[in-house]
Parts: sequence; structure tokens; C-alpha cells
Amino acid sequence: MAEGVRQGRLLSHFVSDSVKEVVRSKNREIAAKEGEALFVTALFCGLADFKSTIKKEKPEKLISEINQYLSGMAKVIRGNGGRIDKFIGEKILAVFDPRDFESREASVAACVRAAASMRESFGKCLLGTGHSIGIGIASGEVLMGILGPPKVRLEFTVIGDTVNLASRLCDVAMKESGGKIVM
Repeated sequence: MAEGVRQGRLLSHFVSDSVKEVVRSKNREIAAKEGEALFVTALFCGLADFKSTIKKEKPEKLISEINQYLSGMAKVIRGNGGRIDKFIGEKILAVFDPRDFESREASVAACVRAAASMRESFGKCLLGTGHSIGIGIASGEVLMGILGPPKVRLEFTVIGDTVNLASRLCDVAMKESGGKIVM
């Protein structure tokens, strides 16, 4: 039994906060299985010029630095009321759901505050010199729910044009000198 508890604690590190919430709430679990169309603000953040860094640095150093960066950015996102949807390599997809705020406007404002704080705190996350981040933000409707074949892997996520737009805006922001926030 103790081994099962240890494994459960270990596995909980690989599960997003959103999934944990879904499992804790029967209503959220039903909605996640059925899928929900929701208005949210999506934030994508990525490291500019990261592909060239991969070719130059040792894997051990990169993994450590990326984890330091992801940890710092996740802390800022969560501190502003956002939820980490997923880490995609060195990129972060976060969602600011109006249900967690007083209004849509408040969720958008929290997302913008998070983005500004992420840019400010990025230097503290290090990753050597010459790095910058780009952030893309888009608000609109998404499909939120559990996707994937149960025998392979399930994932609680958001998809749709709003998420795709935030990703493309992030790509544009990463190409700007010094990185930018593009909304």
C-alpha cells in the first residue's frame, strides 16, 4: 500500500492542475468528458531562437535551464490566476478562464498582467545570455475537454482557433528583437 501511495505521489507531478480539478469534481469530470465550448484567454510563451541553442549546449545544461525557466514562468502564470494547460518543449500554453475571475475582462487583464510579469521576471530565470521570450495572447471560444484514446493516453486540454492564434502570435513575438508580447 505504501508503494502505491509513493507511485501516486510521483505520478501527480505529471498531471496538470486542471486534470486534478476534474478528478476532484464530479460535475467538472462530466463536463470534461462531454467537452465544453468556453470563452477563455489563451497565452503561449516560447523561447526565442531556441533551436540554435539546442545545437550548441549540452543536454544536461539545457534541461536544467529549461526547467528553471518553465518553473519561473509557471509560478508567474499561476500567481496571476492562470492555469498551465501544457508544456510543449520549451513553450507554455496557459489558460485564463473567466470562471476563475469576476468577469471576462478580469481574466483578460490577469493574463496581460501575467505576460508583463513574465517578461520582467524572465531575466531571473536566466538561461544564459542572449535569450528572450515571446508571448502571444488571444481571447475567444475554445473547446475544452478530455481528448485521446484511453488505452494510449488521455489529456485534458483546450483546442480551437483561439489557441492556434495565440500560438501564431507567440511565433511572431519571438521573432521580434528582444521578444515581445503580441495580442
